[in-house]
Amino acid sequence: MTDLTFINHSSVLIRYKDSFLLTDPWFEKPAFGSWLPTFPMVVHPAYLAALKDKLSLLISHGHDDHCDDDLLRLFDRNTAIVSSDYASPSVSNRVKRIGLTNYMVADEAGVTIGPFMIKSFRNDQVSLDDATYSIRTPDALVIHCNDNWNALTPHTKTALQAEVAVHGPKRAVYMSQTNSASGFPLNYRNFDATEKKSLLLSKVRGMIRVGTKNAAELGISNFITYAGFASVFVKGKPEYLQDSIFPTPALVTQGFRQDIPETVKVLDLYPGDTFDFDGIRQSFLGRAYDDDAIKSASTLFYELYGKIDACDTYRSSDHDKSDISDAVDNFLVKFDTFVRSKVDRSKFAPTILGKTLSIVLDETDRHSVEFGTGLVNSQQSNKEIYVSSELMKAVLDGESLFENLYTGYNAEFKRNPSDQYNRDIMSYLVMYSYVHLASVRAATAKSGNVT
Repeated sequence: MTDLTFINHSSVLIRYKDSFLLTDPWFEKPAFGSWLPTFPMVVHPAYLAALKDKLSLLISHGHDDHCDDDLLRLFDRNTAIVSSDYASPSVSNRVKRIGLTNYMVADEAGVTIGPFMIKSFRNDQVSLDDATYSIRTPDALVIHCNDNWNALTPHTKTALQAEVAVHGPKRAVYMSQTNSASGFPLNYRNFDATEKKSLLLSKVRGMIRVGTKNAAELGISNFITYAGFASVFVKGKPEYLQDSIFPTPALVTQGFRQDIPETVKVLDLYPGDTFDFDGIRQSFLGRAYDDDAIKSASTLFYELYGKIDACDTYRSSDHDKSDISDAVDNFLVKFDTFVRSKVDRSKFAPTILGKTLSIVLDETDRHSVEFGTGLVNSQQSNKEIYVSSELMKAVLDGESLFENLYTGYNAEFKRNPSDQYNRDIMSYLVMYSYVHLASVRAATAKSGNVT
């Protein structure tokens, strides 16, 4: 009775009789200032909006490739929307700002929407703003991990095993991210072109290995590769588009077979295909197109319809060319204050204290902070961001996310030493991006200049 149709990226449409649950919708709005979905959305969102009260939404977390504000405005304001019980209200604030009123949270106890029982499981040691979800219907189970490809904690594994046991492993499917979701290593200056390709392949291999192992440890054989289908458009950087990995079922099964447990089967599921837990019904196009053709056609479509021009580095800017040095220093001071407060309250990634971050404007103007201390003079930092004044001004003005410099490839990075990732710095960079944006919006609203 339950079936699942792959829409694109992290979006699937789960159906039980005449009730539908859509996960992580993303249409044509650039995410992180440079990402566009490739594959494109297989069904026009107007058809989904026409389902009205038959449709509910699950938004795993607040990133733009999982939560498309423009698309959400299509749906009835009473559409049921569920997300995890995050301490930060980023998802709920976005939903409410759009005007949607029927927002609810799922925790490990779960929330029921029609035939769907939805539970969320977080690993706050890895992320404070993302979760794994179990979606149970009267006859099947979908585990929606989105970006949570890391090894399951013993607690989450036990909880998910209990969910699997309700209908049995043959009536379960495990969906996990199988591609890089950040600029590393392609926008890092530490590595040459050959090293970047090797590092990217190794990174993706690790994600596939861990994700499929998670499925195997739950006794689930059905695995869907997803959450990695986006193309990156940064002006003057065609290699970001050319060198990225397109983790289709064909590529994953052929290129990474040795990394996948024998008990796990990567489902041959393309956009428009439906999995009913007994088999796959292909879309009306079948396999008449190949991976390279759809990627090329998607890029051409986005170019012809002006979607690439909406990406950060392609947009014409009306920013003044005044010096922003003081503003960058002030930004870093506030970032440091946020880090100190967050570490003190949540104890998340305290290893960031004592580490340094530099923002280098136009290759020459360096601004540095030591977390826990404040502004410092540093000629070599643990993490360095090389960005144009124009793009940094857009960040300061709230027109582009701080995270877009990294996840969106809008800046180049360097790490010292070159073999140390500094996940703590990057996690806080992502979190502070939304804090800064909210601060800018609040200041704009207070001045009466809301756009």
